[in-house]
Amino acid sequence: MTTETEKSKLFVLLYDMPSQQSAMRQYCFGSCGKIMIGTISIPLDGYTLTAMVCRETQCPALAREMQEPCGTLQETEEDLYIRKLQEA
Repeated sequence: MTTETEKSKLFVLLYDMPSQQSAMRQYCFGSCGKIMIGTISIPLDGYTLTAMVCRETQCPALAREMQEPCGTLQETEEDLYIRKLQEA
């Protein structure tokens, strides 16, 4: 169980980016297999981004990741961090 100071992180991968779709197919659905099935919508500056969610803290395909959360998932109050994968 997490406390206020130990909030769990959710990592979001932007499915709207074609290069990330390819990387997700190769890594998330392929060699890693830990992606959560389903998408979430993230409203941002008048746009709605489609993202897939992952809880894996040690991503083997990680290129970079936001240091600060981009939002919070309302249902669970978990912080959301945008992650970019290496090109597939």
